Amino acid sequence: MSDYIWYLDEATVQLGDDAIEKGDFDLGLKLYYIAYDRVYRYQGDKMAPIFWANSLKEKINKIKSTLSEEITSLNPTNWDLSKSSFIKGKQCHKYLYLDRYKKGERTPPDEKTKEKFKKGHLFEDHFRKTKFSSGINIKEKLGMNFRYFNSYTDYLLQKESKITLFEGTLVENDILVMVDVINKQNNNMYDFYEIKLHKELSDVIWNDLAIQYYVCEKRFGKQINTFNAVLRQGEDEWKIIDLKNKLEEYINGIDKDIIEYKSVLNKKIEPNISAGDQCEHPYTCEFIHYCNSLNDVGV
Repeated sequence: MSDYIWYLDEATVQLGDDAIEKGDFDLGLKLYYIAYDRVYRYQGDKMAPIFWANSLKEKINKIKSTLSEEITSLNPTNWDLSKSSFIKGKQCHKYLYLDRYKKGERTPPDEKTKEKFKKGHLFEDHFRKTKFSSGINIKEKLGMNFRYFNSYTDYLLQKESKITLFEGTLVENDILVMVDVINKQNNNMYDFYEIKLHKELSDVIWNDLAIQYYVCEKRFGKQINTFNAVLRQGEDEWKIIDLKNKLEEYINGIDKDIIEYKSVLNKKIEPNISAGDQCEHPYTCEFIHYCNSLNDVGV
């Protein structure tokens, strides 16, 4: 075995990678520095440790350049439900449960579904760039470190008197929502925009908007100026509808739903619900093949 192998602490780097992936920047950087200090002590003439050290240093610098000291000091936030899990609970309790505890049973989206998602993202991007060209995208700033989205959003909103955020993330009552656009005005009032590829409002969109408004109202209260749905009218056209007043009424009963869905998840017992009409409406469930297979064997 080459004498330099001992200095290449791959295990510690892997732990650092895992910590960063889970959103713990402080721990991830500490582990990287431990591995870097170890390889730095190598005094031989092999090039492999030098290349390895340079690669690790680049990784450290990349994280530090992506995250300022202010951001790395933010606190991670946990949640029990998200907007998407709330919508799944509305459709079927078993869908909600499987999405949390049996992700491996999902059926991957087909090409038609992927194309629809892509079209939706392109429409979102076009609206944002056209109406709010200077917005800050939380997801682009922090990557996939979702546990820090809430505190970073809060930090930016407190820091700036006027700012626009894309994917601004809020956690209230253990529920996470990511708002397509949060626009803070100089008078400390807020406008919210949820962008939909649909041309008209449907029940599922109302449920989507309601859980978002519920969380936003808890965070901002009377500071909410408008709460808007953006509906596509053509390839590059849309209409904006302020639904704040209607949503005030629509959120009645959400507390009951939240208690119900949290109970389903906390029990950690798969609901005994057979495949049926709910598997296709309002969306085709990602676990429809799993549930159908249970029906086939009589479970």
